[in-house]
Amino acid sequence: MSAAGSNCMAVLTGDIVGSRKADSPDPRKLAGSLQAAAREAKKAFPGAGLSAIDVFRGDSWQMLVEHPEDALRITLFLRTFLQGGSGSAGASWITRVGIGLGPAEWVDSRHVSRSQGKAFVASGQAIDSLSGSRRHLAMCSAASYELERSGRAVVTLLDALVRRWTKKQAWAVCGALCGLTQEAIAAAFVPPVGRRTAGDHLERADWDAVGAALKWWEERTG
Repeated sequence: MSAAGSNCMAVLTGDIVGSRKADSPDPRKLAGSLQAAAREAKKAFPGAGLSAIDVFRGDSWQMLVEHPEDALRITLFLRTFLQGGSGSAGASWITRVGIGLGPAEWVDSRHVSRSQGKAFVASGQAIDSLSGSRRHLAMCSAASYELERSGRAVVTLLDALVRRWTKKQAWAVCGALCGLTQEAIAAAFVPPVGRRTAGDHLERADWDAVGAALKWWEERTG
């Protein structure tokens, strides 16, 4: 266990929607999907300071993001990677996520869910706030009341948009989040699609609006 200091960090706590229903994808594949999503996130955002993913209770997970300005983009990447099912060849999962902002007092590098600090408490409060609601995304800040008040409004509106996405739209946005061109996004589908089709998926997903929300977050948390 190591000290993390008092700098503001972001903690992402998530769980999988409907993972225990009879008609859900094979739950034995879920751990592999979560690990793959985390692995690709670390490759796509090497400067974000992402911890290893800690999977617990079978369908819950947690990650630490040292640079909070990247937290919303990474959250969307994880959501869209899981929903997109690797471009339609794999199982599709919907994850809820609670983003917590604040200091981390102690970080367990092997099992981040055992760590301590206000960021972890805030993340738990955020995911708990989703219980019994249709929403899949929430945030809570132990660092700034003003950020929490405005941030809650932004992520609530963004979540309403994301919950409308199809599997293909989610996969297209997943590529766009890490800066892929439309040609590269099209090639990442299974089977590949045309560049215009990839562009249509992004347009129907309102990618411009997503970009505006990400810019707002990055400017206020960086």
